[in-house]
Amino acid sequence: MVIKRMVLPLLFALAPAALLQAQTDAVEAVRQYRNAHAAGIINEYRTFLRMPNVASDLPDIRRNAEYLAGEFGKRGVDMELLTLPDRPDAPPVVFGELRVPGAERTLVIYVHYDGQPVDPGSWAHDPWEPTLYSGSMEREGRPIPFPAEGETVDPEWRIYARSASDD
Repeated sequence: MVIKRMVLPLLFALAPAALLQAQTDAVEAVRQYRNAHAAGIINEYRTFLRMPNVASDLPDIRRNAEYLAGEFGKRGVDMELLTLPDRPDAPPVVFGELRVPGAERTLVIYVHYDGQPVDPGSWAHDPWEPTLYSGSMEREGRPIPFPAEGETVDPEWRIYARSASDD
């Protein structure tokens, strides 16, 4: 009886520690993945940023939506482009679903993939040609080549391109 009385409080005391450790392990796994694949991640993003995404240009917006659906699909997400039958001029909603066995909650993430028209004269370079800098332009960062696969990525690097960081 004494053992049972001690075990239950001990389990309750250890449960938060176990959850915290699981979260810490997950964060570390993501960090390791990012570090191992950083150059590939940046170069995939570069491909996406090269695609004009002005909201009023339906063909370009559709290409963006199809690209996003394809990239998420490659990663195992069930994707669908949702359109309004009575609004053929409206951009599609990119909807994805990733079912996880045993999940008890639903996570919804909303981001936009369209942008506003661009004034190229306000840019130091072509806004649709992503440029990698060694640091922020405000701190005298200079353009550098995008990394090759397997190359280390410096967290101080900055990508400048239309819609690179507004979400």
